[in-house]
Amino acid sequence: MKKLFILISIFFTLSLFFVDKVSADGCTPCDAACKAYWSTPPRTFIPCNSPGCDDGDDDDTCTPHSCTLPACPEGTTSTNTGYPAKSVSCDKGCGETKTGMCYEIPPYCDPAKEDCDEYPNWTGAEVEFKPVKPSNTNIYDCTSNISSGLSINNPVAVEAKYSSSVDVKTLEAVYFWMSKAGTTPTEIQWLGASRSSGKTRNNYSFGFMVRKVSGSWKEIYVPYLGDKMYWVKVAEVGSDFTIEGPTGKAMVRITNLTLSQTNKVVSNFNIEFLNKDSKVDIYEQVYQGKYDVYAMANDTFGFTPYDNYTNPDKLNKLPYKANQIRFYKDWRKGDQWTVDLTPPTVDPLSMTINGPTEVSLFWNSQDNETRITNSVGNAFRLKQDMIKNAEITYPYPDGSTFLLNFQKESDLVGKLTGDNILWKVLNLANREEKMGLGLNRGGYIDFFVTTFDLACNSTTKQLRFKLGEWIQSRGGFFFSQGGTSVDVRELSSNVWLLSDLFEYGFTESTADLSTELLTGTVDSVLNLRILLNRNASYRVTNITNPYTKDIYYTYFKKLKNVSPDVMTQIDPAIKSLNGKLSDYCLEGYCTDKVYVANVEGNLAVSKGFLCDGRGVFLIEGDLNIEPDFKGVKKSDACVFIVNGNINIGKGDDHTTSTSIGFDVIEAYLMSGGVINILNENKPLNARKDALIVEGGLIAFGKDPDTGVSINIARELHLQDRHPYPVVNVVNHVKYGKLINALFGGEKLVFKSEIGLKPF
Repeated sequence: MKKLFILISIFFTLSLFFVDKVSADGCTPCDAACKAYWSTPPRTFIPCNSPGCDDGDDDDTCTPHSCTLPACPEGTTSTNTGYPAKSVSCDKGCGETKTGMCYEIPPYCDPAKEDCDEYPNWTGAEVEFKPVKPSNTNIYDCTSNISSGLSINNPVAVEAKYSSSVDVKTLEAVYFWMSKAGTTPTEIQWLGASRSSGKTRNNYSFGFMVRKVSGSWKEIYVPYLGDKMYWVKVAEVGSDFTIEGPTGKAMVRITNLTLSQTNKVVSNFNIEFLNKDSKVDIYEQVYQGKYDVYAMANDTFGFTPYDNYTNPDKLNKLPYKANQIRFYKDWRKGDQWTVDLTPPTVDPLSMTINGPTEVSLFWNSQDNETRITNSVGNAFRLKQDMIKNAEITYPYPDGSTFLLNFQKESDLVGKLTGDNILWKVLNLANREEKMGLGLNRGGYIDFFVTTFDLACNSTTKQLRFKLGEWIQSRGGFFFSQGGTSVDVRELSSNVWLLSDLFEYGFTESTADLSTELLTGTVDSVLNLRILLNRNASYRVTNITNPYTKDIYYTYFKKLKNVSPDVMTQIDPAIKSLNGKLSDYCLEGYCTDKVYVANVEGNLAVSKGFLCDGRGVFLIEGDLNIEPDFKGVKKSDACVFIVNGNINIGKGDDHTTSTSIGFDVIEAYLMSGGVINILNENKPLNARKDALIVEGGLIAFGKDPDTGVSINIARELHLQDRHPYPVVNVVNHVKYGKLINALFGGEKLVFKSEIGLKPF
C-alpha cells in the first residue's frame, strides 16, 4: 500500500511539471508537424505524447480568439450587390482565419464608353396615397383610407419620392402608374411628339411621366397609343391635365402637381377618377376594383441616352436610338388602391306580418365592384293621421324599446352617427329585422335601409308602413276616382286562423297581389307595385279613368231600350228592401227574368236581405246598406247603380273576444258619388268586424272634406289591424253576365291590364 501511494505522488508531480511547460499561446511546445495534425478539426486537443511530439502531455488545448475584419476597400461594400467580390480576413489565432466578402459597387455606366447591358438602374422610387380629412369622410360619416368613391377620396392626394444611388441631380424622368391588381404597367419605350391629349391602351392601366428640362422639372407626358405606345407631352408643370382612356375620352384628371428636389425628388399631386359627378360632359370611367400602384425614375443615361451625345463616333457606339427610353420597366411597387364609382344596389324593402304586433322587415343589397361594409336601419314616426305614438321593440321580442322621433328636414337618413338608428351592422348584405310595433296606432312609420360599399358609396331604400287598416282584392275592382287611404300587406304563413276569408278565395300567400284600381290622391310611395315574379299582376294607383261621371244616367237611358222579355220592373216608389229579392217580383216574372228597379229617391237595404235571383237597381238618390247582404245560390247576383252616395253600415257583430268576424255584402256597388264604409261605433278597445264584398266597389265622386271617393272609416282592433284587411273585395263572373244579359255588350268591367301588362 505504501508503494502505491509513492507512485501516485510521483505521477501527480510529473503532471504539474508538464502543465507548467504550456507555452504563452496556450499550446504545448510540440513540433510543427504534430501541432498541424492535431489542430485539424474536429480535433481540439494537442496530445504532445503523440508520434512526432516533444513531450507526452495529452491534456493541453488551444483556444482561438475573436478578431475584427478590416473595412472594405473603397469602391466596395459588404452588401451583396451581385457584382464581383474580394475577400478580406483577420487572424483568430491557433491557425484559424476569419473571412468576409467585399462586393463591387457598380460604376456609373456610360453606354458610349463600355458595354452597359448589365447596368442596373440605381435609382429608387416609392409612392403612397395620402387620404386625409375631410376628403376621406363623407356626409354620412363613412371613412375610407384605401379607396376612392363617388363621395370620398376623389380627388385624393398622392406623394411619390424618387432617389439615386449616385446623385439625385442625375434624375431626368420620374413616373407614376396604376395598374389593375395582378397586372403590370404598360411598357412604353418611346417618346413621341407633343399632342393635345393621349390615349391609353385600356382603362385599367394608366399613368404619367414628368421630365426635367434644363435643370427644372417641367414637361408632363401621358401615354398615347399610335403604331406603338408612346409618351407624348401634353402640358407643363403648373397646369392640370387629364389621362385619356382607350376611346380617347378623359378618364383621370391630375391637379395641383408640384415637384421639389433636395436629397430626393418629391412629387405631390391630386388624382381624380372621372364619373357622373365630376362635372365633365364627355368622359369614360376607369376600371373599378383594386389597383397596384407603381413609381419609377430614370437618370440621365437610364432615360434617353442618345440625347447626351453630339460626337458621331460615340453615337455610333450606342445600342439605343433617338427618343428611345433605356430603362422603361424598372417599376417599384407601392400602395394598393381601390376605385369604386358605383353605389351598391338594394332590393325593394318588404315587410311581413308575423302576428298582431310583430313584423319583419327584409332587406337585401349587393355590390359588384367591391363589397358591402356598413348597413344602417333608420325609422321615423309620421304625425300624419297618427292616433297613438308608442314605443316599438327591436329586436323583437327581447330587444330594447324605442320611441321613434318625428323626422325633421335636418335628419340625414343613413348617417352612421345619426338619430333613430335601429341597427348598424358590418359586412352584412342582407338580413331579417324583427320588431314589435306595440301600441302604435294610425298614420305611418317610415323605415329606411342604407348600405355602404368599401368606397363609402351608399344607396337608401324606404318602406312606408301604414299602421292603420289595409285592403285586398282578388279578381275584382276597388275603384276610387278620388283616391283612398289604403295599403297592402305581405303575411307570413299561419297568421290567418279563420275560414271566412278562405271561402271567398283569399289566402295569406296572395294577400299582397291585389288587382284593384286606386286613382287620384293615393300616396306616391304606392304608385306601382310590380309582382311579375309572383303572378305577373300589377297594383296600380294614380291613373285616370274615362268613366268619371253620369254613370247612373248612362244606364238609365240604356234601360229604356231593354226588351221587356229579359226584365221585370219593381215598383219605382220602393224605399227599402227587406227579406228577399223574390218578395218584390211581379207575378209571373220570378223565374227567368232580371229584376229591375228604378228607385226615384233613396233606398235602404236592411241587414239579412237575401238576393235570391238576379236584380239591377238604378237609384237616383243614396243607397244605405246594413250588412249582411248575401245570395242564396252562387248564381244569384245583384247590382246597384247609384247616382248619389253609398253608405255601408255596421251590420251585426260577428267578432268574438278571441276571433275577428266579417260583415258580408254579395253585390256589385257603383256610385256616382262617394262610398262610405262607416265605423261600427264600438268602444275603442273592442274588437270590430272587417268587411267582405263579393262583387266590386266603384266610386266616381269626391268627398268634400277628404277629397277621396271611397272613405274607409271602419277600423280594426290593434291585434287585428296588421294581420287582417279591413276591406276584402272579390269579383265573380256572374255580375258581368248579368249586365251583359240586360244591356247587351255593355259591361261593368274596367280594364286595368290595358297598357300595363306586357303579356
